[in-house]
Amino acid sequence: MTETLARKASRKRYYEKHREECLARCKEYYQLHKEESLEYHRKWREENFDKVRTYNNKSNKRARNRVIAYYSSGTMRCLCCDENTLEFLTIDHVNNNGAEHRRQIKREGTGLIQWLIKNDFPEGFQILCYNCNCAKRLNGICPHQWNVLVVE
Repeated sequence: MTETLARKASRKRYYEKHREECLARCKEYYQLHKEESLEYHRKWREENFDKVRTYNNKSNKRARNRVIAYYSSGTMRCLCCDENTLEFLTIDHVNNNGAEHRRQIKREGTGLIQWLIKNDFPEGFQILCYNCNCAKRLNGICPHQWNVLVVE
């Protein structure tokens, strides 16, 4: 077993020293064997569907939590009512232009989350719970904000 670990460590050191060359070789091999590689990976995904689904679910959850943490300034709470159950939190377009924006970027759901990360968390988004988000969409303002407006 130690021989295998030594070999693995040796390969890692070689890769670290010759990273660019190794990447170029991999890219060249892929270009020469693209169809075989695509078929191999398609078949592997079919045979390991549960592994792929589990990995994708974990990856999507991490990405969603990252976006929620960013737009809630780390509080992981609804901006309006302080709800903190992650399953209830949603990403809200501040200017109520969500449908138009999703059509422009041709993404929704986890695609929107990936878009936000890829575009370095642009402004114009906030975290609301599902109830506050729906109320804002229907009434233009959340009922929690009505109380604030009346008191002021």
